[in-house]
Amino acid sequence: MDSANSHRQYHTGKEKDTDDKNIQYKRRRTYIILGLFFFMGGMEYAVILPSLWLYLSGKFGAEEYFLGMVLSAFSFSAMIAGPILGRWSDVSRRPKIILLFGIVCEVGGNFMYFIGISKWFLVCSRLVTGISGGAEAVIVAEVARSTTEEKRTGIISVLIAVRQTGLLIGPGLNLFLRVLDFDLGPFKVNKLNSPGIFMSLMWTLQFVIVLTLYTDLHKLESHVESKDSDINDLLQVQASSKSDVEKYDQITNSSTLNENDEDNEEVISDKLIESAEKLMENNQKRLHQDGEIESQTNRHTIGDFNEETRVNSYGRTRYSSIEDRNEEVDHRIDESKNYGSEICKHRKETRKDYLEGRSKCRFFYDEYMREEIITVIATQFNSFFNQVALETMVTPLTKSLLDWGELENSLMYCFCGLLVIIVFFLVRCLSKRIQDRTLLVVGNALLATATAWLLFAVPSCPPNEFGENFPKFAVGTVLDIVALPFLVASGVSLYSKITRKETQGLSQGFRRTVVGMATILAPLWAGSTLPWPYVMFGVMLGLLCISLLMLALSFSKLKTGTQSNNGNSQTQSINVENQSCDKDDERKPLLA
Repeated sequence: MDSANSHRQYHTGKEKDTDDKNIQYKRRRTYIILGLFFFMGGMEYAVILPSLWLYLSGKFGAEEYFLGMVLSAFSFSAMIAGPILGRWSDVSRRPKIILLFGIVCEVGGNFMYFIGISKWFLVCSRLVTGISGGAEAVIVAEVARSTTEEKRTGIISVLIAVRQTGLLIGPGLNLFLRVLDFDLGPFKVNKLNSPGIFMSLMWTLQFVIVLTLYTDLHKLESHVESKDSDINDLLQVQASSKSDVEKYDQITNSSTLNENDEDNEEVISDKLIESAEKLMENNQKRLHQDGEIESQTNRHTIGDFNEETRVNSYGRTRYSSIEDRNEEVDHRIDESKNYGSEICKHRKETRKDYLEGRSKCRFFYDEYMREEIITVIATQFNSFFNQVALETMVTPLTKSLLDWGELENSLMYCFCGLLVIIVFFLVRCLSKRIQDRTLLVVGNALLATATAWLLFAVPSCPPNEFGENFPKFAVGTVLDIVALPFLVASGVSLYSKITRKETQGLSQGFRRTVVGMATILAPLWAGSTLPWPYVMFGVMLGLLCISLLMLALSFSKLKTGTQSNNGNSQTQSINVENQSCDKDDERKPLLA
């Protein structure tokens, strides 16, 4: 008996190690593909932006405001697509299909940009590509569902850092795109439309990679949970029969067996079999209550086994040898393991929509009209509004204060990109020791300091005085760049922790909509108030002060990982009976 158990445990452990390595490889590969998606998004923006105005004005004679329309079209489309794709992700739990859909939109939109029939056609092309911006919310939701709170901020930091890498590399690609001049069928490829066909080809390659190599993260996590559940089931059977096994071994190790020993041996072996049967029957009842699959076949199997085995004078089967009895015990234990795995599999496949049968208005009120949610969302809006506004005004400021041209601005963007990447990895390390709420406060404080410094320095700078103006401008710019990773990574991560896991796609889509509004309004504000720096920077600083005040008042409620009893939301009871299979269905209370 010991040798049989050891043999089975050896092969089970070896199989588990192989499966774990395979899952780790697939998970690592999937994260690389997700990072590549973010990289492509950043690279596309950096490739198209430098030549966009020349494309609009040189080929179509467009007015200046058309540049803002084309840039805003992407954000507007992403703002609308975010909640829709997020909701689709929550219902279907098939983010791979949504990512492929987003990539198809990127391919089509960039090809439309390459064709360039008219200036309005370019606006439409950016509207189509903007749909993929909503797919980024699906990615964040998938990461939030599949990671622990401790690791989530670090992973999000890396993904956004990869996007910044694309922004850094993108301008360099224009060095060879600007020299292209050839015919492609009926179309003329030149330095103005070449970014469109280049990005269309790159996104086509990304489509093939996702189609062939990507695996949904929640499926990998479900597989791990299923394996852990199987092992726990086996340990349950073995633990419940431990005393019987010891007695059984004592008997089987004896050189002779009398009739009484033989009866005891049968009792013990039957108890082992009954333990496995009991586990199967409990799983069967649990499955039948859920109404997910029919259990008649399994009931028939157990019934047949009972009829075949309890036929002797003691109500039990007489086996021809001890080996036959051992094989039957092993078979029943393995059968119970496989049966539990099937239950988990069917539950994952038949998962219902969380909002089904619920009042949508009530859910929105309970989920999003909470103090901590409003605080984080408002902080995200104010942060992105200030960040994008500063990015909009930086080129005019370098022209008027430092007399910089295209080369100097390109070098500045390269330096800023490198600095952002370094700080993102710094945030990744700090997130292991510092809470998200603290990192968010630090980021807002840094951005408020940068805005206050520019409010003081810019109006007092004389025009075209490099020596005097550069230190003042550099201090504000560096503080602004350092603040960005703290705000983005900790804000996204914290928001994912205080919203439900079941509706994470919708929540991230809603957040993406708020961010989209900020990125649309910020350039309009910065462009219209550039002649009045006190007004421009004063309003931006006021928004950041409001964010800091809200964070201070709600700081205690932004602590994750503890129980929350919010008066405005209905607390949902969690059924822990099926914890091994329904782990993803639980909403862990995260707020204090």
